[in-house]
Amino acid sequence: MFIVTRPPTGCKLGRFLDDEGYRHVPVLHDNRTTGTMKPNYGIDAPIVVRNMLLVGAVFLAMGFLVPAPDPFGICCIWVGGSFLVTAGLMVSGSKFFKVRLRDKLVGSLKLKGTERVLDMGCGRGLLLIGLAKRLPHGRAIGIDLWQKVDQSANDIEVTRTNARLAHVEDSTEVVTGDMRDMPFDSESFDVVVSSWAIHNIPDTAGRDQAIQEAVRVLKPGGKLVIVDIFASKEYARKLAELKMLNVILSGPNFLFVIPTRVVTAKKTG
Repeated sequence: MFIVTRPPTGCKLGRFLDDEGYRHVPVLHDNRTTGTMKPNYGIDAPIVVRNMLLVGAVFLAMGFLVPAPDPFGICCIWVGGSFLVTAGLMVSGSKFFKVRLRDKLVGSLKLKGTERVLDMGCGRGLLLIGLAKRLPHGRAIGIDLWQKVDQSANDIEVTRTNARLAHVEDSTEVVTGDMRDMPFDSESFDVVVSSWAIHNIPDTAGRDQAIQEAVRVLKPGGKLVIVDIFASKEYARKLAELKMLNVILSGPNFLFVIPTRVVTAKKTG
């Protein structure tokens, strides 16, 4: 005898196969969240954003506490407002503008759908997932050290959850590792990408090593794309030294206030 109870709201009746055949049983398939939740890619440089908000708020408060039209008060308001606007632009860059740049970048790769692609410093999976959506018969692999100072709540399980919410978990893989010494075979990827990650390596020698590793794991004829701030000219120089072809450095994009540039290159076939 079976006792049937009413399932919770948002759950539906499932079935399982036992020794006697199919029987209806209350199996809970929770569709209350999976149908509506979307990947959350977090905020880049969260500590910087937080500090800007705090400093901006303090200066703004000081400005309004000083009787008008005192020049010191006006200056404080101007400085405080500048910090708050900059913080707002950084949040907007993380939440909206970098998604648009991601889509443009992935489209420019003109993937066939069978490639094996590496995302160096994948973070919470923005670029990784964008690539995986274009690889129905390929694979997108991400590597990261999961540093939360570089991206809010950066964690391997968060990235896996984002891939599941985007319905690309079967074509993605995430690995914990250092981009300066990657655990991949030489010439094993058709495309290598990196977005806003390599600059987090503090020294030039380390960044050069990351570039060398990117070239090492790239197949002959493969494409390399790096989106970053601060050291983009340095990457282009190193790629030229490594005899990469068609090394191109884009003009600046100010979606994070600090100029972002794209470096593209192709490995000798």
